[in-house]
Amino acid sequence: MSHLKLNVARQQSFVLVLLLLTSVFVGFVQQGSVQAVSSRSTGLETVNVNVLSDYYDRGENMTLSVTSLNLDTATEYSLEYILCKVTEVWNEDTEEMDLECTHLYDEVTDSIDIGSGNLFTLTTISVPDPGCCMNESDPTSVGIDNGTMMFNVNITSQDITISSGFSNMFVLGGGVVSSQLDVSNEDVLVGMDYNIHAFWNLEFKNFEVLSFTTTCSFMDANGALTQNESSTWGDYEAIIDPYFSLEATVPGSYQSHCTLTRDADQQVIATQTGPSFEILEANYTGMEAFSANTDLDFYVHNQSLTLTVVISDLFIGTEYELNYNMCDVYSTYDYSGYKFYCGSDTK
Repeated sequence: MSHLKLNVARQQSFVLVLLLLTSVFVGFVQQGSVQAVSSRSTGLETVNVNVLSDYYDRGENMTLSVTSLNLDTATEYSLEYILCKVTEVWNEDTEEMDLECTHLYDEVTDSIDIGSGNLFTLTTISVPDPGCCMNESDPTSVGIDNGTMMFNVNITSQDITISSGFSNMFVLGGGVVSSQLDVSNEDVLVGMDYNIHAFWNLEFKNFEVLSFTTTCSFMDANGALTQNESSTWGDYEAIIDPYFSLEATVPGSYQSHCTLTRDADQQVIATQTGPSFEILEANYTGMEAFSANTDLDFYVHNQSLTLTVVISDLFIGTEYELNYNMCDVYSTYDYSGYKFYCGSDTK
Protein backbone atom coordinates (compact mmCIF):
# COMPACT_ATOMS: atom_id res chain seq x y z
CA MET A 1 0.00 0.00 0.00
CA SER A 2 2.73 2.39 0.89
CA HIS A 3 4.63 1.41 -2.29
CA LEU A 4 1.62 2.37 -4.44
CA LYS A 5 1.29 5.75 -2.74
CA LEU A 6 4.99 6.39 -3.34
CA ASN A 7 4.63 5.69 -7.07
CA VAL A 8 1.62 7.97 -7.27
CA ALA A 9 3.50 10.67 -5.42
CA ARG A 10 6.45 10.25 -7.74
CA GLN A 11 4.15 10.42 -10.76
CA GLN A 12 2.53 13.57 -9.40
CA SER A 13 5.99 15.12 -8.80
CA PHE A 14 7.08 14.21 -12.32
CA VAL A 15 3.94 15.81 -13.81
CA LEU A 16 4.50 18.94 -11.73
CA VAL A 17 8.14 19.24 -12.87
CA LEU A 18 7.08 18.66 -16.48
CA LEU A 19 4.46 21.40 -16.22
CA LEU A 20 7.01 23.81 -14.77
CA LEU A 21 9.54 23.08 -17.53
CA THR A 22 6.85 23.48 -20.17
CA SER A 23 5.84 26.85 -18.70
CA VAL A 24 9.44 28.06 -18.74
CA PHE A 25 9.88 26.90 -22.34
CA VAL A 26 6.68 28.63 -23.42
CA GLY A 27 7.87 31.76 -21.65
CA PHE A 28 11.12 31.66 -23.60
CA VAL A 29 9.26 31.16 -26.87
CA GLN A 30 6.89 34.03 -26.14
CA GLN A 31 9.72 36.35 -25.11
CA GLY A 32 11.68 35.49 -28.26
CA SER A 33 8.64 36.25 -30.39
CA VAL A 34 8.30 39.70 -28.84
CA GLN A 35 11.96 40.50 -29.53
CA ALA A 36 11.70 39.35 -33.15
CA VAL A 37 8.67 41.55 -33.77
CA SER A 38 10.36 44.64 -32.26
CA SER A 39 13.43 44.35 -34.51
CA ARG A 40 11.98 43.20 -37.80
CA SER A 41 12.99 44.75 -41.11
CA THR A 42 10.98 45.34 -44.26
CA GLY A 43 14.04 44.47 -46.31
CA LEU A 44 13.33 47.54 -48.43
CA GLU A 45 14.74 50.27 -46.19
CA THR A 46 16.73 52.88 -48.10
CA VAL A 47 18.57 56.02 -47.09
CA ASN A 48 19.15 59.10 -49.28
CA VAL A 49 21.83 61.49 -48.07
CA ASN A 50 22.41 65.06 -49.19
CA VAL A 51 24.89 67.67 -47.96
CA LEU A 52 23.26 71.06 -48.43
CA SER A 53 26.33 72.99 -49.63
CA ASP A 54 29.24 72.26 -51.96
CA TYR A 55 31.62 74.14 -49.68
CA TYR A 56 32.03 74.66 -45.93
CA ASP A 57 34.60 76.94 -44.37
CA ARG A 58 36.56 75.68 -41.39
CA GLY A 59 34.68 76.18 -38.12
CA GLU A 60 31.32 76.16 -39.91
CA ASN A 61 28.76 73.44 -39.18
CA MET A 62 28.05 71.03 -42.02
CA THR A 63 24.35 70.42 -42.71
CA LEU A 64 23.29 66.88 -43.57
CA SER A 65 19.80 65.98 -44.81
CA VAL A 66 18.84 62.30 -44.55
CA THR A 67 15.65 60.75 -45.95
CA SER A 68 14.87 57.25 -44.64
CA LEU A 69 12.29 55.31 -46.67
CA ASN A 70 10.30 52.05 -46.49
CA LEU A 71 10.59 51.74 -42.72
CA ASP A 72 8.76 49.24 -40.52
CA THR A 73 6.41 51.13 -38.20
CA ALA A 74 7.01 48.73 -35.30
CA THR A 75 10.82 48.89 -35.43
CA GLU A 76 13.09 51.30 -33.57
CA TYR A 77 15.66 52.73 -36.00
CA SER A 78 18.81 54.80 -35.61
CA LEU A 79 20.96 56.75 -38.05
CA GLU A 80 24.74 56.47 -37.81
CA TYR A 81 26.91 58.88 -39.79
CA ILE A 82 30.64 59.31 -40.27
CA LEU A 83 32.68 61.78 -42.32
CA CYS A 84 35.24 60.51 -44.81
CA LYS A 85 37.71 61.94 -47.31
CA VAL A 86 37.10 61.07 -50.95
CA THR A 87 39.94 58.98 -52.35
CA GLU A 88 40.71 57.42 -55.71
CA VAL A 89 40.74 53.62 -55.93
CA TRP A 90 41.75 51.77 -59.09
CA ASN A 91 38.98 49.54 -60.48
CA GLU A 92 40.57 46.60 -62.29
CA ASP A 93 37.28 45.63 -63.96
CA THR A 94 36.59 49.01 -65.56
CA GLU A 95 40.27 50.04 -65.64
CA GLU A 96 39.28 53.42 -64.25
CA MET A 97 39.62 55.29 -60.99
CA ASP A 98 36.60 55.04 -58.68
CA LEU A 99 35.90 57.67 -56.04
CA GLU A 100 35.34 55.95 -52.72
CA CYS A 101 34.89 56.72 -49.04
CA THR A 102 37.90 54.93 -47.56
CA HIS A 103 39.54 57.46 -45.21
CA LEU A 104 37.11 57.63 -42.27
CA TYR A 105 37.24 60.34 -39.59
CA ASP A 106 36.27 59.01 -36.16
CA GLU A 107 36.31 62.63 -34.94
CA VAL A 108 33.11 63.29 -36.93
CA THR A 109 30.66 60.48 -36.19
CA ASP A 110 27.45 60.08 -34.20
CA SER A 111 24.26 58.04 -33.84
CA ILE A 112 20.75 59.55 -33.81
CA ASP A 113 17.57 57.77 -32.72
CA ILE A 114 14.79 58.29 -35.28
CA GLY A 115 12.29 56.17 -33.32
CA SER A 116 9.48 54.07 -34.76
CA GLY A 117 5.94 54.40 -36.05
CA ASN A 118 6.88 56.02 -39.36
CA LEU A 119 7.05 54.73 -42.90
CA PHE A 120 9.66 57.39 -43.68
CA THR A 121 11.57 60.14 -41.89
CA LEU A 122 13.38 63.31 -42.95
CA THR A 123 16.25 64.13 -40.60
CA THR A 124 18.37 67.28 -40.74
CA ILE A 125 21.66 67.05 -38.88
CA SER A 126 24.01 69.94 -38.08
CA VAL A 127 27.50 68.47 -37.84
CA PRO A 128 30.18 70.58 -36.12
CA ASP A 129 33.68 70.90 -37.56
CA PRO A 130 36.21 69.38 -35.12
CA GLY A 131 38.81 71.89 -36.27
CA CYS A 132 41.81 72.06 -38.56
CA CYS A 133 44.27 70.46 -38.73
CA MET A 134 46.21 67.48 -37.41
CA ASN A 135 49.81 68.26 -36.46
CA GLU A 136 51.83 65.09 -37.00
CA SER A 137 54.58 66.34 -34.70
CA ASP A 138 52.08 66.94 -31.87
CA PRO A 139 50.27 63.75 -30.77
CA THR A 140 47.86 65.78 -28.61
CA SER A 141 46.58 67.88 -31.53
CA VAL A 142 43.01 67.38 -32.74
CA GLY A 143 41.25 68.14 -35.99
CA ILE A 144 41.02 66.93 -39.56
CA ASP A 145 42.67 68.09 -42.76
CA ASN A 146 41.08 70.11 -45.54
CA GLY A 147 39.84 68.28 -48.60
CA THR A 148 37.00 66.85 -50.65
CA MET A 149 34.65 64.93 -48.36
CA MET A 150 31.42 62.94 -48.18
CA PHE A 151 29.28 61.38 -45.45
CA ASN A 152 28.51 57.68 -45.02
CA VAL A 153 25.14 57.11 -43.30
CA ASN A 154 23.70 53.80 -42.05
CA ILE A 155 20.18 52.89 -40.93
CA THR A 156 20.52 50.52 -37.97
CA SER A 157 18.32 48.65 -35.55
CA GLN A 158 19.75 47.12 -32.38
CA ASP A 159 23.25 47.97 -33.69
CA ILE A 160 22.70 45.98 -36.89
CA THR A 161 23.16 47.86 -40.17
CA ILE A 162 20.11 47.52 -42.41
CA SER A 163 20.85 50.00 -45.21
CA SER A 164 23.69 52.38 -46.15
CA GLY A 165 24.07 55.47 -48.31
CA PHE A 166 26.62 58.11 -49.25
CA SER A 167 26.15 61.83 -49.59
CA ASN A 168 27.18 64.02 -52.47
CA MET A 169 30.78 65.23 -52.39
CA PHE A 170 31.65 68.61 -50.89
CA VAL A 171 34.80 70.54 -50.02
CA LEU A 172 35.79 71.35 -46.45
CA GLY A 173 38.22 74.28 -46.21
CA GLY A 174 41.34 74.31 -48.32
CA GLY A 175 43.11 76.88 -50.41
CA VAL A 176 46.06 77.40 -52.75
CA VAL A 177 49.38 75.87 -51.70
CA SER A 178 51.49 77.27 -54.55
CA SER A 179 51.16 79.55 -57.57
CA GLN A 180 53.11 80.80 -60.56
CA LEU A 181 52.65 83.51 -63.17
CA ASP A 182 54.27 83.13 -66.59
CA VAL A 183 54.09 86.34 -68.64
CA SER A 184 55.52 87.85 -71.82
CA ASN A 185 58.08 89.57 -69.56
CA GLU A 186 58.87 92.23 -72.14
CA ASP A 187 57.54 95.56 -73.31
CA VAL A 188 54.78 95.65 -75.92
CA LEU A 189 53.38 98.21 -78.32
CA VAL A 190 49.87 99.63 -78.23
CA GLY A 191 47.59 97.20 -80.05
CA MET A 192 49.71 94.13 -79.30
CA ASP A 193 48.79 91.28 -76.97
CA TYR A 194 50.45 90.65 -73.63
CA ASN A 195 50.37 86.95 -72.70
CA ILE A 196 49.64 85.74 -69.17
CA HIS A 197 49.63 82.09 -68.04
CA ALA A 198 48.47 81.72 -64.43
CA PHE A 199 49.01 78.57 -62.37
CA TRP A 200 47.27 77.77 -59.07
CA ASN A 201 47.86 74.53 -57.16
CA LEU A 202 44.97 73.66 -54.85
CA GLU A 203 45.39 71.89 -51.53
CA PHE A 204 43.04 69.11 -52.65
CA LYS A 205 41.79 67.32 -55.75
CA ASN A 206 38.57 69.03 -56.75
CA PHE A 207 36.77 66.06 -58.38
CA GLU A 208 34.60 68.59 -60.28
CA VAL A 209 32.86 69.73 -57.06
CA LEU A 210 33.71 73.46 -56.97
CA SER A 211 34.29 76.07 -59.64
CA PHE A 212 36.99 78.73 -59.45
CA THR A 213 37.35 81.91 -61.50
CA THR A 214 40.71 83.40 -62.46
CA THR A 215 40.66 87.09 -63.39
CA CYS A 216 43.77 88.71 -64.86
CA SER A 217 44.27 92.43 -65.54
CA PHE A 218 46.79 95.17 -66.19
CA MET A 219 47.56 97.06 -62.98
CA ASP A 220 48.99 100.57 -63.28
CA ALA A 221 51.23 102.39 -60.79
CA ASN A 222 48.18 103.55 -58.79
CA GLY A 223 46.75 100.05 -58.44
CA ALA A 224 43.94 100.63 -60.96
CA LEU A 225 42.99 97.54 -62.97
CA THR A 226 42.19 97.56 -66.69
CA GLN A 227 41.68 95.00 -69.47
CA ASN A 228 40.08 92.46 -67.13
CA GLU A 229 39.60 88.94 -68.50
CA SER A 230 38.23 85.93 -66.62
CA SER A 231 38.20 82.16 -66.98
CA THR A 232 36.16 79.70 -64.89
CA TRP A 233 37.49 76.25 -64.02
CA GLY A 234 35.84 73.28 -62.30
CA ASP A 235 37.96 70.29 -63.24
CA TYR A 236 38.90 66.99 -61.61
CA GLU A 237 42.50 67.64 -60.59
CA ALA A 238 44.13 70.22 -58.31
CA ILE A 239 45.91 72.45 -60.86
CA ILE A 240 44.21 75.50 -62.38
CA ASP A 241 46.13 77.00 -65.33
CA PRO A 242 44.19 79.46 -67.51
CA TYR A 243 45.85 81.41 -70.34
CA PHE A 244 45.09 85.01 -71.29
CA SER A 245 46.13 87.38 -74.07
CA LEU A 246 45.34 90.94 -72.99
CA GLU A 247 45.41 93.70 -75.58
CA ALA A 248 47.66 96.65 -74.77
CA THR A 249 45.60 99.79 -75.38
CA VAL A 250 46.98 102.66 -73.26
CA PRO A 251 50.69 103.56 -73.04
CA GLY A 252 52.26 103.44 -69.58
CA SER A 253 53.91 101.27 -66.93
CA TYR A 254 51.98 98.19 -65.84
CA GLN A 255 52.12 94.87 -64.05
CA SER A 256 49.97 91.83 -64.71
CA HIS A 257 47.70 91.05 -61.76
CA CYS A 258 45.62 87.89 -61.29
CA THR A 259 43.13 86.76 -58.64
CA LEU A 260 41.55 83.38 -57.93
CA THR A 261 37.96 83.42 -56.64
CA ARG A 262 36.12 80.45 -55.13
CA ASP A 263 32.71 80.79 -56.74
CA ALA A 264 30.80 78.99 -53.96
CA ASP A 265 31.23 81.93 -51.58
CA GLN A 266 32.79 84.55 -53.90
CA GLN A 267 35.91 84.58 -51.75
CA VAL A 268 39.23 85.66 -53.32
CA ILE A 269 41.60 82.97 -52.05
CA ALA A 270 44.84 83.91 -53.85
CA THR A 271 46.47 86.70 -55.88
CA GLN A 272 49.57 87.02 -58.08
CA THR A 273 51.40 90.03 -59.53
CA GLY A 274 53.90 89.86 -62.37
CA PRO A 275 56.95 92.02 -63.17
CA SER A 276 56.69 95.57 -64.49
CA PHE A 277 56.54 96.21 -68.23
CA GLU A 278 55.87 99.12 -70.57
CA ILE A 279 53.16 99.62 -73.14
CA LEU A 280 54.75 101.86 -75.77
CA GLU A 281 53.23 104.07 -78.42
CA ALA A 282 54.67 103.42 -81.89
CA ASN A 283 53.65 103.42 -85.53
CA TYR A 284 53.33 99.97 -87.05
CA THR A 285 51.02 98.31 -89.52
CA GLY A 286 49.87 95.45 -87.33
CA MET A 287 50.37 93.23 -90.38
CA GLU A 288 54.09 92.66 -89.88
CA ALA A 289 55.10 89.12 -90.78
CA PHE A 290 58.23 87.12 -91.38
CA SER A 291 59.42 83.71 -92.49
CA ALA A 292 62.74 82.12 -91.55
CA ASN A 293 64.53 79.18 -93.14
CA THR A 294 67.92 77.52 -92.84
CA ASP A 295 69.89 76.45 -95.89
CA LEU A 296 70.17 72.81 -94.72
CA ASP A 297 68.15 70.31 -92.68
CA PHE A 298 71.19 68.76 -91.00
CA TYR A 299 74.39 70.22 -89.63
CA VAL A 300 77.38 68.66 -87.93
CA HIS A 301 78.90 70.27 -84.87
CA ASN A 302 81.00 73.38 -85.47
CA GLN A 303 79.47 73.85 -88.94
CA SER A 304 78.13 77.30 -89.78
CA LEU A 305 74.52 77.60 -90.86
CA THR A 306 72.76 80.21 -92.93
CA LEU A 307 69.45 81.64 -91.70
CA THR A 308 67.38 83.59 -94.22
CA VAL A 309 64.63 85.85 -92.81
CA VAL A 310 62.05 87.53 -95.03
CA ILE A 311 60.07 90.37 -93.36
CA SER A 312 57.02 92.01 -94.91
CA ASP A 313 54.36 94.69 -94.29
CA LEU A 314 56.56 97.01 -92.24
CA PHE A 315 55.59 100.59 -91.39
CA ILE A 316 57.78 103.00 -93.32
CA GLY A 317 59.68 105.26 -90.95
CA THR A 318 59.51 102.96 -87.93
CA GLU A 319 62.71 101.42 -86.65
CA TYR A 320 62.50 97.65 -86.13
CA GLU A 321 64.85 95.19 -84.44
CA LEU A 322 65.17 91.50 -85.31
CA ASN A 323 66.14 89.10 -82.51
CA TYR A 324 66.83 85.41 -82.95
CA ASN A 325 67.99 82.46 -80.89
CA MET A 326 68.36 78.72 -81.42
CA CYS A 327 66.31 76.41 -79.19
CA ASP A 328 65.47 72.77 -78.60
CA VAL A 329 62.28 71.52 -80.26
CA TYR A 330 59.57 69.60 -78.43
CA SER A 331 56.21 68.34 -79.66
CA THR A 332 52.71 67.62 -78.42
CA TYR A 333 49.95 65.56 -80.00
CA ASP A 334 46.19 66.07 -80.06
CA TYR A 335 43.26 65.28 -82.36
CA SER A 336 44.66 67.57 -85.06
CA GLY A 337 48.11 65.93 -85.08
CA TYR A 338 51.58 66.86 -83.85
CA LYS A 339 52.46 70.40 -82.85
CA PHE A 340 56.05 71.61 -82.53
CA TYR A 341 57.31 74.26 -80.14
CA CYS A 342 60.54 76.04 -79.31
CA GLY A 343 61.80 74.90 -75.92
CA SER A 344 64.85 75.97 -73.95
CA ASP A 345 67.66 77.90 -75.60
CA THR A 346 70.66 75.91 -76.71
CA LYS A 347 73.97 76.74 -75.09
